[in-house]
Amino acid sequence: MAGTTFENRVTLGNILTLGAMLVAGSVGYATLDARGAANSLTNERQDTRIEIMSVDMSRMAIGAARSDEKLTNILSVLGEINARLKEMEKRP
Repeated sequence: MAGTTFENRVTLGNILTLGAMLVAGSVGYATLDARGAANSLTNERQDTRIEIMSVDMSRMAIGAARSDEKLTNILSVLGEINARLKEMEKRP
């Protein structure tokens, strides 16, 4: 019973297979690199949009705080007016 033997030689089929594997690897690497670059650009754009939204949110918060302060002042003035009117109603 003879065992399986392999010949140690380079043939055209081996070279073509190796060439196809190198081409496939290069194309795969180029595709992944292009995706990485596109994702990096998308991340930068999203970071910029997040910064803009953050500034807008802080402006809105400041505006809301100012409005609250104005309404609080108006409410206190109305309270003072109400108190004076009650004093005037009590006088004969």
